[in-house]
Amino acid sequence: MIEANEPPLGQDHDLEGDADTSSLQAVVSNDNMSNNNEQDGQEILDDPNVTNPVLDEYQQACQSGDIVTVKRLIESGAIDIHQDFDPVEKVSGLHWAAINNRLSIVKYLVTQGAEVNCQAEKLHSTPLHWAARYGYVYIVDYLITFGADISLADDQGFNLLHLAVNSSNIMLVTYVLFFVVNKGLLDINIQDPNGRTALLWASYQGDSLTVALLLKFGANINLQDTGGFTALHWGVVKGQLHVIRYLIRAGGDFFQKTNDGKDCFIISNELNTSYSLKRALKSCGFKDNGYPTFKLFSDPSYAKFTIFITPLLLIGIISNLFCVTNPIVWLLVSMILGFSINQIFERFILSSFIDSSSDVLDPLVEYNIARSPLMAGIFFGSLFWVSIVSIFLIIPNTLKFGSYVSCLLILIILIISYITFFKLINSDPGVKPSIRDQPETIRDTILELMKVGQFDTEHFCIETWVRKPLRSKYSKFSKGLVSRFDHFCPWVYNDIGLHNHKLFMFFIIAVEFGIIIFAYLIFQNFKMVKSNIIEKFKNSSDNSLNEKCFIIGENSLCYGYHYDKFSFIILIWSLLQGSWILFLLIMQSFQVTKGVTSYEFTRFARMAKHSMGPSTHNHDVETGRGLDETFNTTPDDMKSQDSNIETIEEEDVSNNDLRMLNSNNNKSIFGLCYKLFGLTQICRVMKETLGYDPNVSNYNFNFKNARRIQIPTNYGMRQNIIDFWLTSDKGAPIWERLFYSPTGSHALLNGKDVDYFTLYELPSKETRV
Repeated sequence: MIEANEPPLGQDHDLEGDADTSSLQAVVSNDNMSNNNEQDGQEILDDPNVTNPVLDEYQQACQSGDIVTVKRLIESGAIDIHQDFDPVEKVSGLHWAAINNRLSIVKYLVTQGAEVNCQAEKLHSTPLHWAARYGYVYIVDYLITFGADISLADDQGFNLLHLAVNSSNIMLVTYVLFFVVNKGLLDINIQDPNGRTALLWASYQGDSLTVALLLKFGANINLQDTGGFTALHWGVVKGQLHVIRYLIRAGGDFFQKTNDGKDCFIISNELNTSYSLKRALKSCGFKDNGYPTFKLFSDPSYAKFTIFITPLLLIGIISNLFCVTNPIVWLLVSMILGFSINQIFERFILSSFIDSSSDVLDPLVEYNIARSPLMAGIFFGSLFWVSIVSIFLIIPNTLKFGSYVSCLLILIILIISYITFFKLINSDPGVKPSIRDQPETIRDTILELMKVGQFDTEHFCIETWVRKPLRSKYSKFSKGLVSRFDHFCPWVYNDIGLHNHKLFMFFIIAVEFGIIIFAYLIFQNFKMVKSNIIEKFKNSSDNSLNEKCFIIGENSLCYGYHYDKFSFIILIWSLLQGSWILFLLIMQSFQVTKGVTSYEFTRFARMAKHSMGPSTHNHDVETGRGLDETFNTTPDDMKSQDSNIETIEEEDVSNNDLRMLNSNNNKSIFGLCYKLFGLTQICRVMKETLGYDPNVSNYNFNFKNARRIQIPTNYGMRQNIIDFWLTSDKGAPIWERLFYSPTGSHALLNGKDVDYFTLYELPSKETRV
């Protein structure tokens, strides 16, 4: 029986184990790794028997980064740079500086002739090993640049790659893969004495980011350790969903057995990780037993088209059913029909979305109804039946009275709605090109970011391997870094960004205006129906006409319900669609005047809330990682010495991929509708405008709270509107600048022509062009 807390290796935490103890055991647990690095570094190998006061002062200075003391002791001759280690453990000053991320000390000691490959007595670890163990990429880079031997392993057989992976710092892993593995200096599949590779270690740790990156670099997924465990076996032991997904998608064999005859299913049952395994299997196109799920369509595009077109037919059927049945019966039948269609989608259609031929480099997406074209299909179906009613009912009746303008107007709006809708579905939101096949360019980008202390996930996209411009966000849907990312809109089944944001605004304006005109003309038509019915009964001997409806009473709408039910139900449905479009239009217009996107506003509001107190929602529910974790290990002494390095403050534009929390409310049907109808963003704006904080008891309104959100891209309402609605081509006619969307990467920002693919600094607010 495998124990849930049994690591691949021993549990020795103080590096004092024998040859069977791993030098990685101090950091086997990610929870013990991410915090208190400096404090741990000062405690490791801290020998209480050291009595040399000068050496003790020197080592303390190396640990704390006291460069003045270090220089004084070395330059005065009190410390010999070649004999600066304690006599028992052989831990040098360079070791202590490396493990405490003191770059200035490391630089000084190396320039003074310190041996970069000196090995401590215990496990014979070098300063490079110590720095890599804690993910200090800047120290690792400097040591390698000045001669550190990357081929050296400690007494347990662990080299730079193993230690980098065990640090769980994705930035160090990225650095090692590009500057060491990619150059052929280390084999990515090199095994430790127990047969465990870097991929196996990352899988055991539940580090999905590192697992994905190692797979991209060609790590062998089916190598077994001495116990017969593969990376997938250890991933199941940990039970981290994303890790298991990546490994299965990359070809991991879940039927393969360990030396004691256990496959992934047996292991998951013993360790209670069956839920994660089954969910991962489902998202990769397998049943709970590991066999492929039934796919109704071999091509995912056919499955998506089926879901897209079904609402058109369903709306038509339900609307016609409304005309011939009692409202109660109609409601029950509609609910049963909708539930049945949903089950058909879930059981037979969604599995066809999974493209088995897709590259492992592509982001993993767990397909469900919310990630399908269903909402776009609902909108298209609504637009189609509004068009039918308009063309075959409204326009003929309107033409009888010579209202040619109304007929022309409704036709123009319908045409605009169709054109903008399909253009949005097929539009490029503004994806920055990837450079995955250009390793030299990627290495240059990494070095450039390291020079300015910005080599972290805030400024480097670990999915596309490019420098992140301001106002951009990586999108799994678009599989790229979207410039000036606003949001993913399920109603048009696409991301909204730099290239299509203006088109999206034209779209929702046209549709909302069209719904208002459609409703007005329908009401006029119902008035004519009422007049005709009343006139008919006046001319007949039957004077018993008494048409009344529940709530709405005796009016034109009631006559429409009784004598033109199909138009009536399409009117109600269109008004329902118009409600979310109105919310969206209000929200988008507000954000345009503030010069901020939906994604940015959400982030700024969240940052403002965090500044008022501790957050209770600071971890991703699936990955377990901190939502604000940027893996920044820039040394403090480097920040203080370089004035060009700026700390990330609350008002800075952030590009961290903030994952949406899957709260219980969002999982309910009411929570889903709440988000789909745009009420989430509306409520967020109202709360922030009023300064409402649900965590504060006895809340009292305070206008000071209403101004706590700082938006760095807000250059004033007039300038923000100009920046959004006009293209940056100032030589083009004004109508062209107004109606055309940006086609390249250039757009206005504070009146300046900026390249959003290379936007790394915002224009000054004082300067206007």
